Amino acid sequence: MAKRLIKHVSKRVVFLPLCAILVGLLGRDAARGQAGFPAGSSTFPPPASSPPVLACAATPGPGNTAGVYRQQCQDGSSPPQLFLCGRSGGCTASSQWSAVGGSGVTYQGSVTAGAPVVAVSSSKIQSLTASTACTTGFTGLNAAVCATVALTNQSAAISSANLQCGGAVCPAGLYRVALYEWNTSGPSIGSGPQDVSIGWTDTSQAQTYDLSGGAYQTSGTTGIGSYIGSVAYINSNGTANITYSASALPAGTADSIYITLERLM
Repeated sequence: MAKRLIKHVSKRVVFLPLCAILVGLLGRDAARGQAGFPAGSSTFPPPASSPPVLACAATPGPGNTAGVYRQQCQDGSSPPQLFLCGRSGGCTASSQWSAVGGSGVTYQGSVTAGAPVVAVSSSKIQSLTASTACTTGFTGLNAAVCATVALTNQSAAISSANLQCGGAVCPAGLYRVALYEWNTSGPSIGSGPQDVSIGWTDTSQAQTYDLSGGAYQTSGTTGIGSYIGSVAYINSNGTANITYSASALPAGTADSIYITLERLM
């Protein structure tokens, strides 16, 4: 009898703590459900739905539409153009809205079905081309080719020629000038190259550099097809032209000259 009683009490001692643990777990899940958590989940609740789309205060463009963070407005253009408020404090001025859909969006590259697409407003970006990076401003993301020269079978002297950015004096900044000179007829370029020089004015004075004489790359061969390569870095003051010049070659000798001018900053 005593053994049976002890066994019965032992079962109750084990059962009661298990019940207490189960009640505690159920209570925790219920609390999560009340706080916005899905029952049985330890993740945060899903974000609130986006605010409704507004009618823009102007057409075309958002105008001075008042909206909250992540809100969109649509103007009356055909097709309609969609704008997004990306400011945490909300938007109240036209400049604070960004075009995200419609005629104001440019897709960079091809679009593949099923692949994510990033739309960038054409009014918010500038391509790094010779008309922007070389003349109106430079972001420093990439070097921009501002001017090129390609002369074939050149033998006459070039007293001075301008390397310009968009048809005007290049803005102040750091530039890289590259030369590739190739012998097309006559003796080895190493024995009598056409002397090509670069000229510029920095913040101190006018400067020159002999690109041919400072060649770091040579073919090591003689005769037609031999070449040299050279690179120079210059800092222009933005008020005087960057120039190049070349000496005359002996009769029966000709070179091809290729020059590029890149803006670095």
